[in-house]
Amino acid sequence: MIRQLLSARADANSSFAVKPFSVMGVLFGGLSLRYRMGSRSFPARLGYHSGGATPLMLAILSGQYEAATALIANGAKMDVENSRHRRAADLAREMQVPDFLMQALEQGNTDACERITASAGVLESHAF
Repeated sequence: MIRQLLSARADANSSFAVKPFSVMGVLFGGLSLRYRMGSRSFPARLGYHSGGATPLMLAILSGQYEAATALIANGAKMDVENSRHRRAADLAREMQVPDFLMQALEQGNTDACERITASAGVLESHAF
């Protein structure tokens, strides 16, 4: 799926936005409230952190570490902040991602991500 999206020139650094008073906006607002009240379930975490999130952030939040690895290996920006002023590395700390992914997010060392992506044959390189 990622290969198809990147081949079609999808913007891997676009920000997720929901209109506040749409059905989805109200749903995400309710989920965000659950997060603020202490719930750390996947829906609550997604509702709280989704505003302004990039595909990399959403991959991390949803536990799609192979997708996050492929996005990093192909140049996705790692320093973008969501509407909560959190970067992908901040979200990854909450999710306890694999060490090689954390190293890429915190130190910018993408060698392992590139190697894993190349060995899986997931993508050819695209610059975002």
